[in-house]
Amino acid sequence: MNSCGDCSFEANSAQGLSSHRRNKHSGGAVDSVPAGTPMVAAMRRTLVELERLGRFEAVDAARVQALMSMAESLDQNPFNSQMWRELRESLNEVTRADDDADDGLAAALAQIAGATSVGDPETS
Repeated sequence: MNSCGDCSFEANSAQGLSSHRRNKHSGGAVDSVPAGTPMVAAMRRTLVELERLGRFEAVDAARVQALMSMAESLDQNPFNSQMWRELRESLNEVTRADDDADDGLAAALAQIAGATSVGDPETS
């Protein structure tokens, strides 16, 4: 039997399962990428996940578009080493964790740990 991994649907054939998944579980733009555009497909999956993690705001629209444009360019000419370098640098900027936020949290925790204790002092 051909079982859908996302729901309890049981298809009679592999083609039926494929049709079901396309119609019922389509993830939108990621799943509708035409064949022959592997970099665009991979970039869309990456950007969808980064969006889900809350890494993007409205002000990042141009950055997202730049990444998609570079992915499209690399699908057309995968031997463009300069474009690969630029894509890698841009993607690293987007995926890098906010180091300042981690430092701020560590400083706040250190300040809390060094604060005066609340309550009656212990007697020795």
